[in-house]
Amino acid sequence: MSDNEISEDVKKRHVINAADARAQASEGTYGFLKSEFRRAKPTPEYPDGEVFEIPHKDLFDLDQQERWDDLQDEMRTCYEHDPDVLAPNGSLIAKGQLVYPHRWAKTTEKGKKGERVKPSWPERLAIVLWGEDGAARAKAGGILFNEIELVWAKQRLALEERQKSDPKS
Repeated sequence: MSDNEISEDVKKRHVINAADARAQASEGTYGFLKSEFRRAKPTPEYPDGEVFEIPHKDLFDLDQQERWDDLQDEMRTCYEHDPDVLAPNGSLIAKGQLVYPHRWAKTTEKGKKGERVKPSWPERLAIVLWGEDGAARAKAGGILFNEIELVWAKQRLALEERQKSDPKS
């Protein structure tokens, strides 16, 4: 096993300590729900490097789900969107798309109208997964936050492949 590989024992320990759904997802026909793991650089506290779990976003624990819901609500209510598309009679055809990179639509305690939202989107996802302290440790340990969305995309594609191959879908 290379230094960057994470042993099955470490993965299993994470899964056992997570919600039962994660444990079930790591085996059998639900592999598309399986968590992925990343190891940070070694530290005195974690001589082998701290391990960070990237769960399927449908299997968040309660704290992760709360942070995710808060982020989604903040995006909906506080971030800039393109103008809505309206019919000539004024009825709504389509809501305006979220502007990226994200900017504040109004001044909040976190930032002023028109300013870019900080931290970056990938770091906000890391905070959803591991909390602010965990995301800071992961960042210091060299974890690439962009991988979070890549893992989720891979899980989504695996689900789509399973649905295509399942005659009952």
